[in-house]
Order: sequence, then structure tokens, then C-alpha cells
Amino acid sequence: MKKYLALVLFMGSVGLAGWTFHDYASSGEAVLDRPLIGKEGTLSDVRLDPTMSPARAFLAVDYEIYIQDVTNDAYSFDVSLKGDAGQVLFSKTGYHSVKKDDRGSPRETSEMNHILASFDVPASGLYELHWSVRPQKAKIRGVSFKVRRNVAALNTPMLFLAGGCFVLGILMITSSLKRRR
Repeated sequence: MKKYLALVLFMGSVGLAGWTFHDYASSGEAVLDRPLIGKEGTLSDVRLDPTMSPARAFLAVDYEIYIQDVTNDAYSFDVSLKGDAGQVLFSKTGYHSVKKDDRGSPRETSEMNHILASFDVPASGLYELHWSVRPQKAKIRGVSFKVRRNVAALNTPMLFLAGGCFVLGILMITSSLKRRR
């Protein structure tokens, strides 16, 4: 009986965490989806206003990679958004790597959405986006910059509940193993 309850707790913790992260990434309303041409560049006509706050920015990278090693560095990126007076709303540097799966194909085609930042828009106007995507082992098929407005914050109480379910499941399993000895 305890093993079934532990299984339900583990599944509940994974479900709660997945639901919370999905809600975080997909909350709000999409207001901008701009394709970015080339490996780097600048967009100086990103129009934002304070009614969008809080906003969340994403970098979507569509790539193809031939997986050769256990860990394959696909690409790295740098993105920053600046206002009129040069104030930086956010700046993000990151990378994406792909792990080899023995059962999978050696070639993978995928789109990865990177959450760049959640931010408040200080004033209405045009903002300037500076971006760079540096392919390493991947072939970059397309890049776009996305903004969602009026987004929700991460629901930390739900994550604590998911963590509590996970810990409780582990405690139930370890206590039943100690009784068998």
C-alpha cells in the first residue's frame, strides 16, 4: 500500500511542478513575435508601454544538430534590451546543449524557447534589442524574439508543495525499506 502511495506522491510532485512551470512560461498575452535575421544584429523599433508590465521576453531558436558526443554544445546567445537613455531593461547570456540518447536518432530538429527575463516597462516608446546567436555544433534554421504582456509570477507555494510531495514519497520508501531489514 505504501509503495502505491509513494508512487502517487512522486507523480503528484512531477505533475504539480510541470503545471507550475508551464503556467509560468505561457501566462499573459503574446504581443510581439519578430523574426531575427542572421547571426547577430540590432532591432531599434521594439515598441513597449507600461500597460504591458510585467512583461516576459523569450528567444526562440529553431535548430538542427547531428548528435555525435555524449554532450553537444548546440549554440550560445547574448540578448539585451535597452531604452532611449541607454538604460538596460535586461541582458541575458546563455547556451543550449543536447545530450545523446542511445535510442534516438543521431539527428535532431527542434525549437527551443529560452526565457530571457521578466521585466517592467518603465515608459512608452521604442526600445532597442541587441542580439547574437553563435552556432557551435548546430545549424540555426531560424531565430525570433517574443514578448508576452501581463504575465504571472512563478507560483512558489505550488513548487514547495511539489517538493513536499517528493520528500514525503522518499520518506515513505525509506521507512518501508528499513522495516524489511
